[in-house]
Amino acid sequence: MVPEYVDVDAWSGYVEMRRSMGKSAPFTKKAEELTLRKLEDFYRQGYDVNHILETSIERSWRGVFLTNDTPRRPQTQQEKQNVAKVASLIGRIGK
Repeated sequence: MVPEYVDVDAWSGYVEMRRSMGKSAPFTKKAEELTLRKLEDFYRQGYDVNHILETSIERSWRGVFLTNDTPRRPQTQQEKQNVAKVASLIGRIGK
């Protein structure tokens, strides 16, 4: 399940791009889980995860990374609560 702070179109575009890479870079369930965890970490640090996904798509990167121009975004109290919920859900997926 894609967290609510991740734009569905950005995520779908990233998944499509990764799957188009074929056998040289398979996008397995585990790879998807790890990517979502990494995005969660970036989100907790206050970065714009949708910008990160779009950069990865644009540059055909196999992963998601911070760049020198990755913008930060303000975190609201609600967002902080949502991150805790997502972390709980991701923890359950990994078990």
